[in-house]
Amino acid sequence: MMNWRTSFLFTLCVGGVFFCASAADGESPPHRNFTLAEGATSLKLSEKLEVSASKLAPELDATSGQLKGLAASGGVLIRVRPEGSETWILVHCEKASYDIAEDVILLSGWPAVKRGVQVLRATSSETFVRVARKSGKWEIKGAHRIEISLK
Repeated sequence: MMNWRTSFLFTLCVGGVFFCASAADGESPPHRNFTLAEGATSLKLSEKLEVSASKLAPELDATSGQLKGLAASGGVLIRVRPEGSETWILVHCEKASYDIAEDVILLSGWPAVKRGVQVLRATSSETFVRVARKSGKWEIKGAHRIEISLK
């Protein structure tokens, strides 16, 4: 059982770690509210996948001119419902690009991912999320935090 001194020291140490971690980066993430931006273009790719952004464009190979992927930029909002799931996953970021050859989606520019009450938010502009489209598995690279949103 913790006495008040141990409890106080524990609280002080944990608080210090969070303060140092947030002060070290010096950046403050933009507010991501998972709503469609005014003037955004929407593209419904299927009943379970919709992409909205200020700009949607194909990415072409510089030498062959063949389609190598798709890119969305400027207030990107992605709504996806995985197979067998009743809940939607919402993604908000500044850029999303899909690489056809690797079947991978890369999310950058302060990505935030919401599923149910859990929200994963980048806490650095360098943070990105890599999603393997076929398996649905994703990994985050860089500083981030996880929040619980009861709204």
